[in-house]
Amino acid sequence: MTPVFSVYLDLVRAAAALMVLLYHASNDEFGGRWLKHAFSHTGTPGVIIFFVLSGFVISWTAATKEKDFKVFIINRLARLWSVAIPALALTYIADRIGYAIYPQIYSVIENWTSLIAQPSNQLMASSVFLNQVWFLDVRPLSNNPFWSLSYEWWYYAAFGCFTLLRGRAGLLLGLAALAVMGPKIWLLFPVWLMGVAVHRLGLRRTLPMTLAIPMFLAPLGVFGVFALYEALHLRALVEGAIDHRYLAFSVIFIPATMFGVLMALNLYAFPSLERYLAPTLSKIEKPVRWVAGATLSIYLYHYPLLYLFGALFRVEPTSPSWKNFVIVVLTLASCFALSSVTESKKRLVRGWLEEIYRLVTRPESEWLDPSEAGAPQLTPGLVRRRSDERSLPTMRE
Repeated sequence: MTPVFSVYLDLVRAAAALMVLLYHASNDEFGGRWLKHAFSHTGTPGVIIFFVLSGFVISWTAATKEKDFKVFIINRLARLWSVAIPALALTYIADRIGYAIYPQIYSVIENWTSLIAQPSNQLMASSVFLNQVWFLDVRPLSNNPFWSLSYEWWYYAAFGCFTLLRGRAGLLLGLAALAVMGPKIWLLFPVWLMGVAVHRLGLRRTLPMTLAIPMFLAPLGVFGVFALYEALHLRALVEGAIDHRYLAFSVIFIPATMFGVLMALNLYAFPSLERYLAPTLSKIEKPVRWVAGATLSIYLYHYPLLYLFGALFRVEPTSPSWKNFVIVVLTLASCFALSSVTESKKRLVRGWLEEIYRLVTRPESEWLDPSEAGAPQLTPGLVRRRSDERSLPTMRE
């Protein structure tokens, strides 16, 4: 991967995070009417961009820097937990405070009263990425975007088992990961694998401009994808065939797959256009890297923060647009501030996980007490001699 391509991936990732944030900020409960025209349909494309990018980057990482399964799986956990655990803690605290100040803003969340009354199960299931397996749809309080982390983790696990573990063990563990995630998560797995496919197909092939330019611009077809999706009433057809409660967020798997193809084409075409885009990308590299370094934090922190700041400003659907603007700015600023603390803890979390792994896989002999480990072993003759000595009368007797 060239430095220019790396900057482009960061630019796309940063754009996806902001698309998701602004999509949620356009909701009525945050007074976001002024954002609806531009961002009311950017949520799903933003998540799908993340999936395709994730598949590409994980495949590249496994092929270059993390060829060992232990290193791969520990680094993936460290990356997720360094932000996910603080995000769950923030969600609980922010929701408690916001609900105490202005409970009306939380009324749009389904089953909110029962969620806030007993949040422990939701938070625990989410912390170990079991919140979306099979037909579960466990949402950690107001933090709806957390659903995709469960998908991501199980994609990492299955991919790592199938590609980094050899022989029967890799096959069986990979199948076990697929069995645990269940059909709902399977539905979006092809989207993630599109990123893997782009990497595996290779990026050194130069395409003719007549092909590279349309492929690079393919994601603009997202408007056509969703227009077709709505015109054909495909969501109604899916929900008519399968109860939407069993699909949860995977109900959008048809447009997600279609847009995933368009995004994969974009990534595949970029190297053929790199020399033309390199000057511009080089000029914006620093700000792009800075924003991209906080994308996971933006994604996982923004929703509970929108609710918290919305509660502080007592925002309503009819509130003036300046209130919505202020809570968006405060949310972004808070995400960057939290990112500077939590994202840097990835190495610390990785160290903890490596120590746990070392303890779990420690040979049994190393668990013995040092005095026991150094004690002489009794031979049969010595045992017999000591037994005879114990049978002799003592001086006291």
